[in-house]
Amino acid sequence: MGKKKDIKKQLLDAANARFNHYGYNKTTMAEIANDCDMTAGNLYRYFQNKEEIITQIAVQCMQLREETLRKLVENHKSDASNLLLSFVLKNLEYSFNEFSQQKKIYELIEFITQRQRKLLDQHLKKIQSLISLILKKGRESKEFKFDDTEVVAEAVFNATTKFMAPHFMVLYSHEELQRMARNVIRLVAEGLR
Repeated sequence: MGKKKDIKKQLLDAANARFNHYGYNKTTMAEIANDCDMTAGNLYRYFQNKEEIITQIAVQCMQLREETLRKLVENHKSDASNLLLSFVLKNLEYSFNEFSQQKKIYELIEFITQRQRKLLDQHLKKIQSLISLILKKGRESKEFKFDDTEVVAEAVFNATTKFMAPHFMVLYSHEELQRMARNVIRLVAEGLR
């Protein structure tokens, strides 16, 4: 069982490298198999098709982001305003690094948006639920005053989506995006007080 898992990881890593270099549309199952010194027929024992592979890669990326942000929320020791700022900046950093390292990531995002929208929606709900946790901490400590956590979490999520969206990663420098994020969170935190 462990060996099968190792082989699947090797295949996903090879596919991800190939997708990043050549793009999803220009990559074949045979090329992925060849990169792992196996036949295409053998590859089909692990994945039904290229769509299943890219879906698994996307799920791994989303889970890694979620886990990174969850750890931040769980381990942060300062007030809710600083936690919210740290959360948005970490999300920005994750996005910026991801989009600057993976040249063809737009194809992955386009695929997930068009073919696996449910996965994307679940991921975004998890990010928003982490914002809810931050807001609850702020309300419990009496730093924030508001009535409906979910409504406010949705508003904060919408106000900060720019800092995780791929289109903005190429329009602005990392420093410009950080400055914008700090200004948005300053305004949000003042409104919540």
